[in-house]
Amino acid sequence: MRAVAAAAGVPERGEACLADIAAHHAALVRPLDRPRTLALEWGHPPFLGGHWVPELVALAGGEHLLSGTGQPSRRADWAEIAAADPDLVVFMPCGYDLAAAAAEAEALCRSSPLGQLRCVRDGQLWAVDAVRLFSRCTPQSVTHGAAVLAALLRGDEPPIAQACRIESTPALS
Repeated sequence: MRAVAAAAGVPERGEACLADIAAHHAALVRPLDRPRTLALEWGHPPFLGGHWVPELVALAGGEHLLSGTGQPSRRADWAEIAAADPDLVVFMPCGYDLAAAAAEAEALCRSSPLGQLRCVRDGQLWAVDAVRLFSRCTPQSVTHGAAVLAALLRGDEPPIAQACRIESTPALS
């Protein structure tokens, strides 16, 4: 942010933007525990959230599983995901709005082992508006994305236009 603002000749706007982001993050109401969270960027094959997503999960009060801050998104397999035993899964397919992400998550529950995860059976699979919240690292996405994650991690209902719970229909054996 500082580099972009400096290159644009408005360094003070960069500092103001960073202060605004820090204030939003400081105001987040985080869960008392640190729910074990799996950010899933894609389903066929499964890709784990990387880059800034693990940091957003941590800022929101969760423990991001299977990838770390600054690491690229990476391919995983369903056995690795099942072994991690997440408390919740946030499905954020890159480039998908909420309706498309929800439809894809529902289909994924039927066509993969996703629907068999403990957290999914317990109602903790969430689809999010990845386009607005996670696909690009913007000031809006890092504030609103962290706020949506914090609501999910606390067990609160998120804003309806930004996330929705996916009811699992497990894959047929």
